[in-house]
Amino acid sequence: MTAVLVVCVFAGFAPTFFLRPFFDAAPLPSVLVIVHGVVYSVWMLLFAVQVSLAETGSIRLHRRIGLGGGALAALMLVLGIATGAEIAQRMTALDELPPGIPPAGFIFWLSVITAIVFAAMIATAIRFRHQPQVHKRLMLIATFLISVAAFDRLFRYSVFGPLMLTLGWAPWYLLMFAVADLFLVALAAHDWVKQGRIHAATAWASLVVIGAQALPVLLGLSATFDSLMHWLVL
Repeated sequence: MTAVLVVCVFAGFAPTFFLRPFFDAAPLPSVLVIVHGVVYSVWMLLFAVQVSLAETGSIRLHRRIGLGGGALAALMLVLGIATGAEIAQRMTALDELPPGIPPAGFIFWLSVITAIVFAAMIATAIRFRHQPQVHKRLMLIATFLISVAAFDRLFRYSVFGPLMLTLGWAPWYLLMFAVADLFLVALAAHDWVKQGRIHAATAWASLVVIGAQALPVLLGLSATFDSLMHWLVL
């Protein structure tokens, strides 16, 4: 499942980040966005290495590297919120958004909530590092949460792309989240096959992720929270 996330992240961001020189992509808008992309990419590589170390029994090295992973997650919390605020600032400066593009409020609250939930889930995983079955599930689901942006891009440039204009941004994002969350369904099915039940960490963390996906849509539709977003970022 780790390989699935790494491949999806690379494929989703290849045209605009990893392989941008080979595509007719617009320049990256700021240094902050570049740093955000680099740091989040380092997390994906680190996560893949950590999974490999755990599977091969190199637990001591896995735990040593994990200390750096905790610090990296804290940095990602700051970068996630700061990048979301910067993007929201640029969007609010536009007279009109392109068709299908969600409002700045949605982007801001999605960035903030995703960053906070990711960091909280990683902190909880570290707290349960001596319970491997809990630890590894929280780490995997937290990494899935921040990978959903890649799923967004894969959907946007696939056969599902035109649905954005047909459905409108809110239903389209809810549909995209629902399809991406088949990853969580697969994880639950894996638990069921291997253990005869869905692990509690899988169930609770999946519910938190679903909430973290749905809540920004609701806040993005709210005039009150749109005003709050403007007050915070402008």
